[in-house]
Amino acid sequence: MFSLSVVLTLVHLIGFALGVGGATLKLYMLLQSASDLSLISSYFRTARTITRLIVLGIILLTVSGLAMVVLVGARPFTALFIIKLLGVGAILIIWPLIDNVTEPRARILAPQGAEAPNAQFRSALRLYVTLEIVATALFYLITVIWVVF
Repeated sequence: MFSLSVVLTLVHLIGFALGVGGATLKLYMLLQSASDLSLISSYFRTARTITRLIVLGIILLTVSGLAMVVLVGARPFTALFIIKLLGVGAILIIWPLIDNVTEPRARILAPQGAEAPNAQFRSALRLYVTLEIVATALFYLITVIWVVF
């Protein structure tokens, strides 16, 4: 039979695949759209779906990670584990900022049709890209610590 630890690890791996995979895909598509603004409307149409997968991944990772610590107790609080927890906390802070502030602002300011992008849009897009890079890099940092730990 499956033990609680095995089930939680499986849920953690599924959350990892959804979170990191979705974040990587979203960042790649955003970088492509930022370099070719004709793709930006397509990006914004698909970004919401990808964001839902990332959110599901974050929820699965957080719940299974907390359950592993509380129920299984298999993780000692080492320096690496604390850094990992700080990274998770940073993602939990950046994620609503991206989804509720920077992405909607860039979406609203995005040029329509053949319209030229204005300075406000370029500034909003630059901040949006920067936060997505930081969030995705944090996902990968946490992954490396998870593998090493």
